[in-house]
Amino acid sequence: MPKKKKYGRLTIVKARGCNEKWLFRCDCGKLHESYWYAVRDGKTTSCRCYQAEYMKKRNTTHGMSYSVEYRAYVHAKDRCVNPKCQGYKHYGGRGIKFLFKSFQEFYSVLGPRPDKLTLDRTDNDGHYEPSNVRWATRSEQLKNQRRHLKAL
Repeated sequence: MPKKKKYGRLTIVKARGCNEKWLFRCDCGKLHESYWYAVRDGKTTSCRCYQAEYMKKRNTTHGMSYSVEYRAYVHAKDRCVNPKCQGYKHYGGRGIKFLFKSFQEFYSVLGPRPDKLTLDRTDNDGHYEPSNVRWATRSEQLKNQRRHLKAL
């Protein structure tokens, strides 16, 4: 039997042969069977309670993953940092930066999106930052866009 009794969140309850599953008690209280070598090598560290906790925490950080505000945040960030994004050349490609540290900061500055308004930068040549973003109507955005000169 191994000298150490605890591995990750698992404590040995009953040791068996090398090719048999051993019985462990997880920190959450559940009994869990696993092969000794998987626990020893760190491939199994809990009864899967850790994975469930991690996924729950990961998926509920702000609870707005499917909101219009979160989509606006993700798309604006993508335009500035992802060279594979279709609009990158008009944003990140010309030096526009996305300076919000998190969605929570973005949402605290802008608040809920009013109906029929979309994300806009007050200064069209400025970055996505707290002092330069707003929810704007389509007509406000049309007045605020860059003017393109057609090549002769």
